[in-house]
Amino acid sequence: AGRLRVGVFGDSMGDGLYTALYRDLRGASGVTVTKFSEVSTGLSRYDYVDIQAKTERQLREEPVDVAVVLFGTNDAQGISLDGTVHDFGTPGWRVAYAKRVTDLVTLLRANDVAVYWVGLPRMKRASFDEKMNLINSVVEERMRALNVPYLPTVAVTSNSEGDYEAYLPAGDSDRPTLMRANDGIHMSMAGYLRIAAPVAERLKRDAGIGAAQAATLAPAA
Repeated sequence: AGRLRVGVFGDSMGDGLYTALYRDLRGASGVTVTKFSEVSTGLSRYDYVDIQAKTERQLREEPVDVAVVLFGTNDAQGISLDGTVHDFGTPGWRVAYAKRVTDLVTLLRANDVAVYWVGLPRMKRASFDEKMNLINSVVEERMRALNVPYLPTVAVTSNSEGDYEAYLPAGDSDRPTLMRANDGIHMSMAGYLRIAAPVAERLKRDAGIGAAQAATLAPAA
């Protein structure tokens, strides 16, 4: 069997997604899952940690075949681009953020890495949820334009009314399970496993791992 090296890139949310994906994929033959994510990082403040430069270095040190990316929880702040600071949510900010996203995808692809971008989940505080929705919309538009698989998580982290709910039904029993951390932003382990499951399925399907089993779950798009 061939090898599939999966890298998870992102912030603290990426850390949680890594742990869940590692658990999901560790039984698959030839698959390795490596954590490249770092807490408190993002695509807005490259004066703090330059993710573009960091990712370039990481790929040089440890090449991967697939990148699963989850950024955004720290990104609702101004971006400095070409000497101008664009306040969050302004048209200039959207352009600047879209450029950061595009540059990262371009870098990954230049290193023969297949990219999968995971969207941000539903958030508890309405004002923060709105900001994350704005980031999701910029990212989703870029992924469509770049032909990169975008895996949204808002629906799977919302209740039947489409609202935030810390406890959501899980497993065969549909028993309410705590999916979120106390901050209303991050997930519990059960929550990370919930958002990782569709990602793991998609990766297995695209890589032809357990193809017969995966095909029954999701027909090829």
